[in-house]
Amino acid sequence: MPLSSQTSLRRRNGSAAIRKRQVTQDLRFDARAIRETQSYGHGNRTYGGSTYTIGASYNSGAGTLLMYSMYPIEPSKSTRLSEYHLTQI
Repeated sequence: MPLSSQTSLRRRNGSAAIRKRQVTQDLRFDARAIRETQSYGHGNRTYGGSTYTIGASYNSGAGTLLMYSMYPIEPSKSTRLSEYHLTQI
């Protein structure tokens, strides 16, 4: 199993919804980069069906750590754009 580590630490202000959106955007960017790297030179994109990225968001006010995973799924024929699923762990 290929494994790559990329760690980023940012102070995110705002509501829980804003923090979740920021984590989602970061994970989608990373998952897309991994999928493109895996598909390089194959002529078509590959979809492994497993988690590509894992991220977390800490809310110091509530003392909670929320963890998420994200993975791409094959696009529908109508859009041809990759979709990404976010799952709270």
